[in-house]
Amino acid sequence: MKQFQRFLYSILFIVFCSISSLAQNHLEFMQISIDGDLDSFEEKLLEKDFSKSYHSYLGFFYKTLCSVSVKVDPTTEKVHKISINFCQGTTNLTKNEIENKFRGLIKDYSTKYGKTKCKLIDNNFIVTLPNGYITCQIFWPPISLGGTRVEINYVDKANTTDYTIPSFKKASEDL
Repeated sequence: MKQFQRFLYSILFIVFCSISSLAQNHLEFMQISIDGDLDSFEEKLLEKDFSKSYHSYLGFFYKTLCSVSVKVDPTTEKVHKISINFCQGTTNLTKNEIENKFRGLIKDYSTKYGKTKCKLIDNNFIVTLPNGYITCQIFWPPISLGGTRVEINYVDKANTTDYTIPSFKKASEDL
């Protein structure tokens, strides 16, 4: 009986440790954990063939030339948010091609994370995960301002001091 109790306690301990380690995971962007200081995150981003450009990084995400901004939480002093942008003006893609990329992203995020964690409200898409969230939005400014643009944000829960999941509403709710 004592061997069985030890065995049971061992199993429970392993399960508890596994659950604890899963709860502490950080959101990832391109297999890079959204954690640590800016310099260590930058180093990993540069290894993914991004190049530094003033206050952002240029490279390819979803087979599309984009700019990536990395934000550090002022309280935790750790990387907590990654913003990815691509538009007609920087990619030479047409409005329809950008819109197709947006629809493709929604489909692929839904496939990767499961439809129950995803929500599309008008042109705002959100994936809610235990360790953070991902938003994907599309905008249609005039071509003189870059044209049709997609913005994606990865926000890590553990490193964000004032973490709140955004709530999007339908445009018709304004009526």
